[in-house]
Amino acid sequence: MVLSVDLRAIEQSLPTGMRCIVPVAHDKDTLLLPQQLSDFASMLTSQDFTGKEGQQYIFNDGKTYLVFVGIGEQGKLLPRHVQRPLGNAVRAHLHKGSELAVLAAHIATGDAYTSYLTELVLSSVLATYSFTKYKSKKNEAKEQTKQILLFLEKPTKEYTATVARALEIAKSIAWTRDIVNEPSNATPPQYLAYLLKSDEKNAPFHVEIFDGKKIQEMGMQLVWAVGKGSSEDPHFAKVTYMGNPANKKFVALVGKGVNFDTGGVQVKPDTYMNTMKGDMGGAALVMGVMHALARLGAEVNVIAYLPFVENSVDGGAFKPDDVYTAFNGKTVEIKHTDAEGRLILADALAYASLEKPTEILDFATLTGAVTVALGPKYAAVMGTNQEAMEKLHMLGEEVGEHVWQLPLEDDYRKFMNSDIADIANVSEKRVAGTIMGGIFLKEFVDASIPWVHMDIAGVATTSKGDGIHSDFATGYGVRLMVEYLTRK
Repeated sequence: MVLSVDLRAIEQSLPTGMRCIVPVAHDKDTLLLPQQLSDFASMLTSQDFTGKEGQQYIFNDGKTYLVFVGIGEQGKLLPRHVQRPLGNAVRAHLHKGSELAVLAAHIATGDAYTSYLTELVLSSVLATYSFTKYKSKKNEAKEQTKQILLFLEKPTKEYTATVARALEIAKSIAWTRDIVNEPSNATPPQYLAYLLKSDEKNAPFHVEIFDGKKIQEMGMQLVWAVGKGSSEDPHFAKVTYMGNPANKKFVALVGKGVNFDTGGVQVKPDTYMNTMKGDMGGAALVMGVMHALARLGAEVNVIAYLPFVENSVDGGAFKPDDVYTAFNGKTVEIKHTDAEGRLILADALAYASLEKPTEILDFATLTGAVTVALGPKYAAVMGTNQEAMEKLHMLGEEVGEHVWQLPLEDDYRKFMNSDIADIANVSEKRVAGTIMGGIFLKEFVDASIPWVHMDIAGVATTSKGDGIHSDFATGYGVRLMVEYLTRK
């Protein structure tokens, strides 16, 4: 992936010897081009180029190579209008020179232009991402693109800072993608727990690791139950970042870290098991957020609670009809071993509640039902913190990581009843699967603490690369949560 973005001024002469991508918005019938490219307006119009999202026109006279990319109407620009067409253009022109230029018109002012510039950087950089670590034969014949040159009409110190911030977020998203894309044999629970620990010397956070023995001693029976069928012991990481040490208040983030999910004794069909290395996407999201906050020097206080397990099968694996006691003392009857993510989250949420954060947000690839309900573009949110859910929805529309609120219907709680324990881990009825997951988790959050649950099962991975996304891991949620936490 390109790790460098150089901000430059567009001079009288256009850059030569490289391919230049030109995002073009329109205001009614007027194309908004960089001043130095204004002479191209009539030519583009004659070719029926209107600036409509996704349109492309290539100009190449042997000296200057320009790729004009339509991103839509100026007054209605949303992140997707930039991300998909610009991302696809960048992907199409990678490996065709060591440098790739993006020429940006000054299409707005103030915060609107800063947001636009952020989209240009993130879209350009993330579109260059690929995961080729395990390819024994890389295509060395192609020249690798190593740098994005971002040309502006009026570069300023403010825009330089915007570019630097966007690049750090892009790097953290890519780092998150790497974690999820890794095969599970390379990312056992212990490895994931120590991943941020290995960076502790270079980052302003503190990491505590609890191994399997400590997890049992602490009374996290649910984490232990899920992980005990694997040869890899469960681990738990607590990551503390205090960017505002004068204030002792903090936000808690909790992430589901199942490095591989076979379904347990009630094993998954093979068609559903092939992508289960990504079942730790919630924990990876939280790790990516911590990674970004540290590199941005964000003045916020956040503690992450990350349970890591492998849901596998052997003679000691947990079974249907088993009963275990959670960290907060509530008993849980196991009705299905493939509803394991909520079990490890339950212990983590109860532990986080004990430390009295100002709010808790948890993230998990929890249910297949969320994809049925909302498709591949929206994560589901539910919980007790209405203000937070509304803010997440607003920010999601802004950054292109969408969320949609689902209700936590109190009357549905009876479907989770158990004859022998306080609660069952799945509903007796096959309805509202995503909501049932949230209802279960609510039982383990201190009622006095505002809480949001986000089910990212439909958005954490993708089966087809497009725009800023390559195949599989998307890194969804890292940017959304960085914005959420830093705009307090």
